[in-house]
Amino acid sequence: MSSTVDNRHVRGRMPGLGRLTKSLGLSRISMRYKIIVGGSALAVIGIGALFAPVIAPYDPIAQDISNAFSPPTTSHLFGTDQFGRDVLSRVIFAARLDLQIALVATVFCLIIGVLFGLIAGYRGGITDQVIGRLIDFVVAFPAIVAVIALIAFLGNDMLNLYIALTITGWTSYARLVRGETFRVKALPYIDSARALGFSHSRIVLRHILPNVISPAGIYWITDMVGTILLVTSLSFLGLGPHPPTPEWGAMIAEARPFLLMAWWISVFPGLAIAVTGIALALLGDGLDEALSPRS
Repeated sequence: MSSTVDNRHVRGRMPGLGRLTKSLGLSRISMRYKIIVGGSALAVIGIGALFAPVIAPYDPIAQDISNAFSPPTTSHLFGTDQFGRDVLSRVIFAARLDLQIALVATVFCLIIGVLFGLIAGYRGGITDQVIGRLIDFVVAFPAIVAVIALIAFLGNDMLNLYIALTITGWTSYARLVRGETFRVKALPYIDSARALGFSHSRIVLRHILPNVISPAGIYWITDMVGTILLVTSLSFLGLGPHPPTPEWGAMIAEARPFLLMAWWISVFPGLAIAVTGIALALLGDGLDEALSPRS
């Protein structure tokens, strides 16, 4: 009788276990798919940007008025613009600039945000309140409005663009790291480290930072998407790199008057923005699932 009951019990639990196993298997497949597809697409874009002078078939700023508005052909795969410049070459060189801006700006946001988040979360009290009010003050202004105001005040050049993006972009990292620091600080091993007489700097750098940097790193990848969109929007409004420097947003803005007669001038830069954003989003989502405790 006992054996029969045990067998029935096992058989009754198997469907749920099977569904769980199937769910975890599909989750792993989805995670790997996102990482592989997003990482591969981003690697192709990054290699193209890094070796742009070798890969690009033409000089991105060389004009050939006699060949203006040429549609996509074997000699110009993405066609030419109103000045006869090769659109493919300009898209490739624009990838170098946009990825550079997104990478550099978000790295500084990551560093500053992690620093303030660690201080606020670990110290707490009045320090946490002061940093919290500073974050509230920064996020009170819409990001694009604040960046435009800062660029108008500082001047329209690349250094000031980096400064404006950093000033407006560090708050999300600080909030994320602050919350994670509060969670990790309450764990028993932190109390053990204090009881052993470890210094505050050692506790923060060796015991708290390694446990809060992963969420910030995942957010950093996805934040690059928003930074690229913000930079291209600024360039579309005329606040980005100066012409004739190729930049995706500026290329779309220049092509507006010719959208109906030469669609390729604006469509291909727009596709480049979309593909880059999707690649970064897939990679970030896949890494988030891979590093999640549920995985």
